[in-house]
Amino acid sequence: MTEHAVPAAEFYTDEFAADPYPAYARLREERPVCPVSSPRFDSYLITRLDDARAALTDPGCPRTSTVPATTTSGSSGRIRRR
Repeated sequence: MTEHAVPAAEFYTDEFAADPYPAYARLREERPVCPVSSPRFDSYLITRLDDARAALTDPGCPRTSTVPATTTSGSSGRIRRR
């Protein structure tokens, strides 16, 4: 992941939880496909619908067979794609 990645911790602040819409609006305008880095995994946050559709329908877009998730109990789990 590049040095321009947004740390995932920025998405887990009290301010973000209270009102995430300004942050998402800024990302849609400035960084519609935004790399996100965390200690557990690196990913991309796609903030515009047309970009998300393009990524999901492009057979050349890299995917993994599993994605990280948090279960309702708060423990980390894995969700398998069908």
